Amino acid sequence: SSFVQTFSNEELFCVSRAFTHFLAVANAAEGHHRSRLIRNDNPVHENDIHALSHKVDSCGGLFPELVKTHDKEVIYDHLVSQQVELVLTAHPTEVNRRTNLDKQRRVQNILTQADNYRAVGRTTPFMEHELNESLEREISSIWQSDEVAREKPTPQDEAARGTLVVETVLWKAVPSFLRKLNATMEAHLGKGFPLDRAPIKFASWMGGDRDGNSFVTPNVTREVCLMNRMKAAKLFHDDLVRLKGELSITNCSEEIRSIAGEGVREPYRAVLD
Repeated sequence: SSFVQTFSNEELFCVSRAFTHFLAVANAAEGHHRSRLIRNDNPVHENDIHALSHKVDSCGGLFPELVKTHDKEVIYDHLVSQQVELVLTAHPTEVNRRTNLDKQRRVQNILTQADNYRAVGRTTPFMEHELNESLEREISSIWQSDEVAREKPTPQDEAARGTLVVETVLWKAVPSFLRKLNATMEAHLGKGFPLDRAPIKFASWMGGDRDGNSFVTPNVTREVCLMNRMKAAKLFHDDLVRLKGELSITNCSEEIRSIAGEGVREPYRAVLD
């Protein structure tokens, strides 16, 4: 402690930044390591497809035990009637910049790629060199980037930055989990999740909380709601553009044909136009 007390403010700032970034990267590495352990330690169960972990606090581990003592229809009815609401909120000092989120996501992608190479046993010295160099490049870029927005955010800015987690993480993570849950239900309960049910929904306090912030007015709340609707529309639009690129199919059902019209060679793309 006596050594640290000799640090100047600039040195303290540098050390605190170093530990902040070190812990973020260490957490990412630990998360991947835990995922590897879970995959390797999963026991084989009858009729299981390993969509979800067999840990006791996961649906993959809970279903095999529940069906031993409970009726499958009762389990199914209770499960499809559940709904979880995730409420997003963020303090301006806790919101990450988009550029840093992008860098952290690329670090995660590099670690995932390394895990995939290990899983199939196809690593080569060149692959390892490329991954290590990419990881070093991203970490160096994170270190040399400013973590803090240098302008005071408005409530609209705070809401826009706070909801980045939706487009950068949740937009893909939630559907991925629901597909795994659906496959697990089909394996253990005999049927999947109804298409008209939404077990997970989102809400946000940002731009709407009346906690003494005089800058959050009814007009600000309206503007933030419109911004969120526009962001959701853009996310759906981007998915539809990708889907249109895939649907070059020439055959279709009569229902799709009636919408696209006769003589259309690629009916699904015509419907999406």
